[in-house]
Amino acid sequence: MRISYKNLKRYKEIAHVLIKYGFSVIVEKLNIEEVAYKIPITNPSEEIKNMSTATKIRCVIEELGPTYIKFGQLLSTRKDLFDQDIIDELSKLRDSVEPFDTDIAKAIFKNETGLDIDDIFKEFNDIPIGSASIGQVYEGKLKNNEDVIVKIQRPNIKETMMMDFDILLILSEKFDRVFKESVVDPKEIL
Repeated sequence: MRISYKNLKRYKEIAHVLIKYGFSVIVEKLNIEEVAYKIPITNPSEEIKNMSTATKIRCVIEELGPTYIKFGQLLSTRKDLFDQDIIDELSKLRDSVEPFDTDIAKAIFKNETGLDIDDIFKEFNDIPIGSASIGQVYEGKLKNNEDVIVKIQRPNIKETMMMDFDILLILSEKFDRVFKESVVDPKEIL
């Protein structure tokens, strides 16, 4: 199955992250359009080499972003599929996701509403009170002194998630052909 040209850049990003964390064998096995052979295989850093496999898996998922984090959160409930160390690491995806810059959040707010934060809020806490795979949550006080919670979606979330889901579907079919004896049906999980 061919990956569409519009997803090629994202596929390369995914391959780079997998290689960075020492999963080059997966990139080679799931090679699409021979992209894997155009990406130099490098050795992981000492810090990454010292991580457990479970930690590496979680780091890959976090670095790949919202779609993969949601998928990892789902997989964290599948004790029938994974060892406890992987379940423990994937469970961290439900509790702590790396926040994105508040200046980016403010720019998204302005783009969506046409207004600056200062136009609406008397007070706006620049430190998010929560960061999740889809968005980030802030505390604010409107000009009328009403306390509010503001959730701002991550940048380009919809486009990224649609592209990633297309890629995951393609990879799940490829996975099925490469790992025929696997008890996991990735397409069914998706």
